Amino acid sequence: MAETYRIAVIGDWDSVMGFQALGLEAVTPDPETQKIVMSVIYDEIKRGEQGSREKFLTIDRALRAMGCDCAILACTELSVFATYHSLPPFYVDAMGVLAEQAVTRCGYPLRMI
Repeated sequence: MAETYRIAVIGDWDSVMGFQALGLEAVTPDPETQKIVMSVIYDEIKRGEQGSREKFLTIDRALRAMGCDCAILACTELSVFATYHSLPPFYVDAMGVLAEQAVTRCGYPLRMI
């Protein structure tokens, strides 16, 4: 039997539902934690703030308590949060991966700056 991993998907509701529409099973935060995710996105990042590390720590603890092996930042605002705050390798920035793949598939090398 193949090893299975618990991968959390965090973002706004549309981002999370997109994974489910593709037939992928996504581990999503519980409703209270999702409210915190939405607050970071809409009350902070979209208003030009850097986002609360304290709120994100609450999200992080909840995902790890759910037994998740990693989490996908599936919302561009969470990508913005990641540029302001150093996040552990537990988090995969979907926008960053997409941008890197687009560049390399067009035949260009990545520039690390």
